[in-house]
Amino acid sequence: MAVVLLMHVGIIYGLAYGLSRANVEVIPPPLTADVLEEELEEDEAEPPPPPPEFEPPPPDYVPPPEISIDLPVTTSQTAITAVTDKKAPPPPPPPKVEKASVKPKSDPKRPHKQLDYPSASRRLGEEGSVTLAVLVGSDGKVTDVKVEKSSGFPRLDEAAVKQVPRSWRFIPGSVDGKPEAMWYSIIVTWKLTE
Repeated sequence: MAVVLLMHVGIIYGLAYGLSRANVEVIPPPLTADVLEEELEEDEAEPPPPPPEFEPPPPDYVPPPEISIDLPVTTSQTAITAVTDKKAPPPPPPPKVEKASVKPKSDPKRPHKQLDYPSASRRLGEEGSVTLAVLVGSDGKVTDVKVEKSSGFPRLDEAAVKQVPRSWRFIPGSVDGKPEAMWYSIIVTWKLTE
């Protein structure tokens, strides 16, 4: 047992001291680097060339213009002119050019649909026709509505004024082939059907 113990101590001692010395001796010391500044040879800079010499341009010469003045010739004759108190007649007005005008009309592609009958008027049995003046814009939309002739029932008139701009479209009127906004009269008839 003593032999085994001595062997262990010897191995541990050899590992701790013997191998570490060999490793330390084998590893080279760390490298160091010194930074050296490079000495540059300074070139002597050449002086800049002298600025070029310019001669001033000659002054502008503008020749004087040739002027010829014709003086009026005076005559010793005296002229007599006739003077009247009457005013000259005004020039005639320019002729009026008639512009080709086409009134708005119903669009067959968008026929006018039946307006919604007011429920109170339906219950009370109110019927009649209201004549409206509608302003048809250049795009065919109704932009303004006025009552020209009442149906006799304010509810029917008001319903027509509110519903026509929302639901009816027209082919716009034109002047010389160009669409323009125009007033157009239409009649809306309110009639109860059973």
